Amino acid sequence: MNLQRHQRARAILFACALATLPACNALAASAQIVSSKQGATKFIEFVTAALSGGTLASVQFTVVPKPGSFTRPVSATYSAAYLSSRGYLNGPGTQVIIPVFGLYTAYTNTVNIGFTFVNGAQIPQQVSIQVAAFSEQCNVFNNMKIVLQARQKTSDISYDYVMMKKFCDFEGPTIIDTDGNVRWIASDRVTSHPAILYQNSIYTSNGTGVNRMSWDGTYTKVADYADIGVIDSGHHNYEPGRTGIILEVSTANSVESVDMEIDTAGNVLHTWDWVQIISNAMKAGGDNPALFVFPTDLNWFHNNSTLYNPKDNTLIASSRENFVIAVDYDTQQIKWILGDPTKAWYTFPSLRKYALKLAKGTNAPEGQHALSFDANGNLLLFDDGFHSLTHTPAGGSRTYSTPRAYKLSLSTKSAKEVFNYEQNQTIYTTLCGSAYEDAPSNYLIDYPLAQNSAITEFIGLGTSLKQIFDFQFPATALCGTAWNALQIHMENISY
Repeated sequence: MNLQRHQRARAILFACALATLPACNALAASAQIVSSKQGATKFIEFVTAALSGGTLASVQFTVVPKPGSFTRPVSATYSAAYLSSRGYLNGPGTQVIIPVFGLYTAYTNTVNIGFTFVNGAQIPQQVSIQVAAFSEQCNVFNNMKIVLQARQKTSDISYDYVMMKKFCDFEGPTIIDTDGNVRWIASDRVTSHPAILYQNSIYTSNGTGVNRMSWDGTYTKVADYADIGVIDSGHHNYEPGRTGIILEVSTANSVESVDMEIDTAGNVLHTWDWVQIISNAMKAGGDNPALFVFPTDLNWFHNNSTLYNPKDNTLIASSRENFVIAVDYDTQQIKWILGDPTKAWYTFPSLRKYALKLAKGTNAPEGQHALSFDANGNLLLFDDGFHSLTHTPAGGSRTYSTPRAYKLSLSTKSAKEVFNYEQNQTIYTTLCGSAYEDAPSNYLIDYPLAQNSAITEFIGLGTSLKQIFDFQFPATALCGTAWNALQIHMENISY
């Protein structure tokens, strides 16, 4: 018996020398949390751990949801290479800083952290992080939110986090979870209408330039476009383009009617000036563009959303005042127009020839926002139901707002409404708003100026269009609480 034990011990020592047993690897490597401190905002904490006995491969953290929450937890995995590039990992691994984000405020957070070493060792640790209460300048979240329907069941909805594009203070965009808790705010202290999560960074407008923020709260100014005539680098939204990000900008000669595509380094790849595009088309068709195109009036076109269609290489833009219009991405020639034929644009033959015919029972969009494609490839938008403010005739108005999806048939130049969610025609927001589909039938609808501009309401739809949550927050002037809101994913982020 003693001989057997001696032989087994010798075998273990030999295996450990070769680092082939997980138990030996675990003994050879260690990770111990030694401290933590608040980051740029209360939603971010920098956790420091001491390492020894091995070379770190990656670190993963998970913020444990509050009891009773149905949300999937905020979690991220950082490779050692990424941590080194950011200055969070020293040398081969004597100390590592883990940026933990998505914390609850006014709460003691439980965070699970897992360390993986090159030799295969995996060291689990847990840390408690006490976070003080959060208050913000425009007093949206300081007031009690109204929960018309609390979040139900994890499996009934595909998303758990919402980016509210908020500009009533210096803390937008703001991210909430689908329980209604704030989980992240911007750290650059710049009021910005647009925001896009792109390649694990959030891009926002900064005067005539663009900022890029990381989840860890660090930020940088990517580029400034004043030298090419930009006077506002983001009056509405930023959207994914063909190879980069599309900015909706203003110049002195084209107010709220220029789109630019940039890469992540800020280089300008393409520019579309709707003053020139529309004017050229009208001149070619024998019309006088001076009767329709007013370059320095923000409401002649009022571009509030763009969309790239890779299927036919078109750029689609939402002109709040007029229509949805598509042009070839490269030649910038008009392909089609979807809009209300009782508006001014339709009185010009040069534009009318591009009009898609509305199928029976199809409603034309009025003052639409938030273009996207739904799961079936149909054009989805938020139809405010509010007429033109500049042009005459101004077109129609309704007493309610709703998401609508259109099936476009370009061969027959027609459009058919195939989806709406009218809520018994009881909710109306004259301006702003959005509706996006995250997975089939999983929608987020934002009504920024509901109840006579007193309430911003969010409705989440899940499987089979089941209503999963319904929250109301105080509305602020000019849609400042959330003029647009988009589903994002903060689970299983990878660096």
